[in-house]
Amino acid sequence: MSRKKIITIVVLLIAVITLSIVSGNLLSNKGKSNNGLDDFLVADTAAVDQLILTQSSGFSIELVRKEGKFVTSTGDCIQKEMIDNILHTFTKVAVRSYVPENSVETLRNNIRVNYRKVKIFQKGKWVKTWWIGNSTPDHYGTYALLETPGEGVSDIPVILEMRGLKGSIDTRFTADGRSWACTSVFNYAISEIQSVVLNHSETSEQDFKIIRVGAGRAFEIKDYQNNAVVFDTLKLVRYLDLFKKAHFESVNYTMTLEQIDSMKQTKPWISMQLELINGQKVTLDAHRIKAPAGDTDFTGNPIEWDGNRLWAIINKEKLVKLQYNTFDPIFVDLSFFGANRTYAP
Repeated sequence: MSRKKIITIVVLLIAVITLSIVSGNLLSNKGKSNNGLDDFLVADTAAVDQLILTQSSGFSIELVRKEGKFVTSTGDCIQKEMIDNILHTFTKVAVRSYVPENSVETLRNNIRVNYRKVKIFQKGKWVKTWWIGNSTPDHYGTYALLETPGEGVSDIPVILEMRGLKGSIDTRFTADGRSWACTSVFNYAISEIQSVVLNHSETSEQDFKIIRVGAGRAFEIKDYQNNAVVFDTLKLVRYLDLFKKAHFESVNYTMTLEQIDSMKQTKPWISMQLELINGQKVTLDAHRIKAPAGDTDFTGNPIEWDGNRLWAIINKEKLVKLQYNTFDPIFVDLSFFGANRTYAP
């Protein structure tokens, strides 16, 4: 027999032995786990109409599909890309392997203590729950358990991976409602706007009010003394167009309730009110943030205020952080509109 044939036979034998070992392991594990390797998949995401996400840290959020889109159980807007990421994960997830036998008990206990859990419903019926643990040491997989009706929670943890993604999937399943909140402050077309009022705490003579006086783009502008002023129509239209898309950077993760209450007692640096033609009102009170001690400008002079971000309280309740580069074009003075004189009486 030639050397080449011998090598070929040896390679085939090794392959057969390896396959037998792998199959044996899977069969032995099957008796210890009441869920198969493919049971994590949720192929029909169009039928998913409810998700309940919880974390061992105490966070919880319920998401429901209403009129073709997901919102919170109380009807609040959520970020579409976040729910899209979860639904995409449902269809692309794969089980890389079971965990080694000597790690089963430890990893199972770890997941049951430190988890992100998503309870999945289709057409109003609970179908399965993913118990998601930490990422693997190489950060290319995520430990998980599966819970299904009638079977309970699986005995053997598995390592999940997502086709096309090099990394863990656990961060996609946050139950912190602050992370899910829509970031839109203003999302209104000019045709929806009835009035805009903007007040400056330090330069009240630059306050202004924009009021709809007719159909289409018929508006007037009044100054701080309620006098109608001459203005550049094109600048006004460009200004009102900014209200079509204005987003905050992040929700509050740092200030305590006491600090928020204290802020509400102080006079805002900028306050504004947007009223829509349907009667809905949106208020925004902006407060500057103190710069860190020791900060200086390029000439070495001390800086009093953070030049990048500021706090804002929306509708007297929700505290968010804004970026100046987004809201500077909105926080303008009356002079921006070319309003340099009042109408003659």
